[in-house]
Amino acid sequence: MNFKKLFVGLAVLATSLVAQVNSAHAQEIIFPPTFTELNETVPFVDIVFSGLQPNKDYDLCVLSDPHHCESITHNRIIVNDAWARKDVRSDAENKISVRVCGDGQDAVKINQDCGPDDYFHGGHTYRIRLYPEGSNSEVQTAAFKVKHEYLSINVTVTSSGTFTPSDQTFVDASGRRPGPDDRNNYQAVMKTQTGGGFKQERCFTIPETGSTRVSFPPVEAGTYVIDINEKVDEHSISGDTRECSGGFTYKRFVVKIDPAGGQVLPPTNDPNKEDASNLISGQNPCQNNVCDTAVGDIPTDPAGFIKRFLTISLGVAGGIALILMSIGAIRVITSSGDQQKLTAGKDMFVAAIAGLIFLILSVLILRFIGSSILGPTLGF
Repeated sequence: MNFKKLFVGLAVLATSLVAQVNSAHAQEIIFPPTFTELNETVPFVDIVFSGLQPNKDYDLCVLSDPHHCESITHNRIIVNDAWARKDVRSDAENKISVRVCGDGQDAVKINQDCGPDDYFHGGHTYRIRLYPEGSNSEVQTAAFKVKHEYLSINVTVTSSGTFTPSDQTFVDASGRRPGPDDRNNYQAVMKTQTGGGFKQERCFTIPETGSTRVSFPPVEAGTYVIDINEKVDEHSISGDTRECSGGFTYKRFVVKIDPAGGQVLPPTNDPNKEDASNLISGQNPCQNNVCDTAVGDIPTDPAGFIKRFLTISLGVAGGIALILMSIGAIRVITSSGDQQKLTAGKDMFVAAIAGLIFLILSVLILRFIGSSILGPTLGF
């Protein structure tokens, strides 16, 4: 196998791909918005189905599960004392406009059926499907994901304000989500950042007005984590002492306790990336001009994509060269005086080094072309 030709081919392929990316920059593809994301404090969502037949009767299914929608036509099932499929009619402009609110975690209500206790649930995806009247042939689907509302949380200490081992740590919380108190119960957990040691939790409810405060006792010097979680369960341990189980983590604070004075770092919202990871089916995973992939974040703009491509290509080529060099060295060592094996091992070793050098030089040339020639156009 001619390894010099292999690496020359890789370099040519890299140049070709860069050229293709540059030419593709002139093409723009726009997809219709089939989904969206909203905050769970939004009380209503206005949905417009367009491109329909004018003045035609349709069925609107308020359930997210398509199997439930398609198993009911003339014999309709009832959900929360209301029909699961609603009769709607398109207007003269080929549109159907409806306003919906949340009805639990997997259904919606039409505006006239909405009440003060109807709201969307964070962390859930809602789908509203449109069918021709009496048919199971889906025409359109409106889908949106509801993200959690992030509370207003402050972490402070007693009057010294310096986060020393003698200070109590306070958590102040405010801001209500839609719904009753059981939708506004939370768990605060303070624990050492690594390993075992200190860990305590507090359960609290945010009132309709004002804020609430929970406290943790003085702790030894070190680094601690305070998580603010959605409370999912609560039970009594003994007397008035209560424990609660935590679900979704809204915020995470890192607190450094030091005798000379520590600090609390800015909080991280959704540290477990639960809101970010639950993509709607069919949703474009590339957000804010970046695609989250198995090989890391890939920019979608031409300049960023080319830079990232060259970086990955160089890493892969370096890994292949290292493997070939190792195989060549092993062949030389194990040749036992066999001139043919010795020569083959040397050739492989030299070819791997030559190919790697050639690829590095080609990358430098491409970067020079990108920064000096294409830079003003592509933003290198």
